Amino acid sequence: MLTVVECRAQAAECKRLSQASDISKDRAFLLRNVARSLKGVATQLDMLAAKTREEAAREDRLYPIVAGDYGSKNAW
Repeated sequence: MLTVVECRAQAAECKRLSQASDISKDRAFLLRNVARSLKGVATQLDMLAAKTREEAAREDRLYPIVAGDYGSKNAW
C-alpha cells in the first residue's frame, strides 16, 4: 500500500509535470487531476491511520494487560 508520504510526493511530481510547457492541455489536465486524487488518497490514509490509533487506544483501555496475559483480549 502507498504511504501518505509517497502519495504526497507523487502528487507533487504530477503537479510539476502538469506545468511543463511541452505537453498538451489534455495531458496537463489529467496530471492535475491525478495530483488532486493522490492528495485525496493521502488525506484518507492519514485519517485511516488516526482512526486505527484511536481504536487501538480504546481497545487497550477495554482490555488491560493482565499478569501472564501478554495483552491478549482472549484471556478473559
